[in-house]
Amino acid sequence: MSRIDGVIELVKEARTGKNKPWIYDANGNIANGVICGDIIPFLEELKDYEINVSDGWITHFVQGVSTTGFNTYNFNACVSNDFVVWHYENDDVCIVAMAVHLFGDARCNYSDYFACRFDSFEEFFELESASQSIEINDRFVADVSIFDECYSVYDYVNGGEVGEFYETEKCDLMEELMKRA
Repeated sequence: MSRIDGVIELVKEARTGKNKPWIYDANGNIANGVICGDIIPFLEELKDYEINVSDGWITHFVQGVSTTGFNTYNFNACVSNDFVVWHYENDDVCIVAMAVHLFGDARCNYSDYFACRFDSFEEFFELESASQSIEINDRFVADVSIFDECYSVYDYVNGGEVGEFYETEKCDLMEELMKRA
């Protein structure tokens, strides 16, 4: 089992049971009334970029002087599970080490790290699953990036963008959309 496969299993386990976060339904899926990108498709896509490294290598990389990092929690990203990223880039390669928040306090409770190799850091941000569409109803769809706090909403009836929003629950978004109508 790869490191990412192990992380995916941990994420799925944290989404079920009596202490699951409120954004998940009984089956561990993002609840119908919640607007956020799902980390699972992103992790699945990252499997194509995973590199096989040792625990010691990852520890050295994450604590390295040349790496730069961020945590999606710090900018309130619209994603089911926050994640921390450490990266190093030169002219030839970009290495990314990532861990996913599983539950509770965002200062702890993360999965093990895994590492991926890209041609550039932009390639990491441009993965197809980093942007996800969430149907709000027959009229509206939200386009969510797992790296951003806000998302845009498209109106099929009027054929255009409505604006950017921050609401996590569909009912709150609909209230906001009706104010703008």
